[in-house]
Amino acid sequence: MHPHATHTSHIHVLAHAGLQTHLDSPNAPLSTVRTILDRVDFVDDEDLTAPGDAIELPVLIPVTSEFQAEGLRAVRVRHPLSLLIAVTTDVSGYRTYYAIRSGANFVLNLAIPAESQIDMLYAQLRAHSMTATRCEPTEPAEQADPAAAGPAAPWLQAIRSHDEHQHQHQPEEPARPRTYQQASHPPALCEGDLELARMLCTSMTVSEIARRHYCSERSMYRRIRRLYDDLGVTGRAELMSMAAVLGARLSPRRQALTARAG
Repeated sequence: MHPHATHTSHIHVLAHAGLQTHLDSPNAPLSTVRTILDRVDFVDDEDLTAPGDAIELPVLIPVTSEFQAEGLRAVRVRHPLSLLIAVTTDVSGYRTYYAIRSGANFVLNLAIPAESQIDMLYAQLRAHSMTATRCEPTEPAEQADPAAAGPAAPWLQAIRSHDEHQHQHQPEEPARPRTYQQASHPPALCEGDLELARMLCTSMTVSEIARRHYCSERSMYRRIRRLYDDLGVTGRAELMSMAAVLGARLSPRRQALTARAG
């Protein structure tokens, strides 16, 4: 395990089947990378571009040719908000450039010792994992219909079945009260959640807020749901009415709207 890993960071990734030998062999170039991963599921090109749910896990994709770079581009088109990590062997810089141009968020170059890249890679994966762990169900009025996206791919169904089996014996958290209370001392928020609360007290859409945080709308809705639960509110209107308690900086126009709503 990576020396900076914590118990709260579970690193689960998808990897292209073409990388399986490189990841599983103890003497392969990616063996060092394998030590920071808690779980790896191998998938192929058809899995990555199949219709169905969006991929929220990081994906490792080999890019050692223009053909493979085009494959990465196809995955980027299918999953525009996913964390895509290109794995290449590049001494000229050309393949790295082509991978980034095709949509890679990060390039792992096997021509460079893995030890010099592992911290940057781990930071990318852990940041993605920590964002995902803040997830809660989306608001009913804005939640997408799962059936609308079509059935999940078999490989994704297998992952879900495994996760459900792993957690079926864990006790469920008690339901949090959803009734808003005008508390004079709301729960302490970290700076990130406080900034999110301020954005929600403006006219910004959830889509705009998600782009500002470099995450998908689905992940942002879940984070907002968690924030609402922490504060005991049911939506943006109630959040705005307690903005003064939170110290949220509202625009004059939004302040006037909040005053009229009260």
